[in-house]
Amino acid sequence: MLIYCAHYYGGAKNAKDSAAKKICSLQLQDLHNTYISPIHALGYLYKHMDYDAGMELCYDLLMVCDKLLVLSSPSEGVMREIKMAEKLHMPIEYANKDVERECKEYGNAANG
Repeated sequence: MLIYCAHYYGGAKNAKDSAAKKICSLQLQDLHNTYISPIHALGYLYKHMDYDAGMELCYDLLMVCDKLLVLSSPSEGVMREIKMAEKLHMPIEYANKDVERECKEYGNAANG
């Protein structure tokens, strides 16, 4: 199974490092699945293209995956990835209950 790992980024090295640490741990514990990081696959483009165009590339990657795994607190990009996964009727899993609650609250605030 290909698992798309959503994590805040914003072009920050510490966010990239945090995502790498979490994804590395997941991958080493689960060799039957492949964990895909859009930050590591596409992050080099972050400062070189329009945000929406970059998100389109993330969506292309998300569409070939089987599941979305949300690893961090919400951000604009993470929330867009969640919305796309919902449109695709893709299973969405959260790293823990706190991440799930924060994403739901962020989504409610954006919609309310």
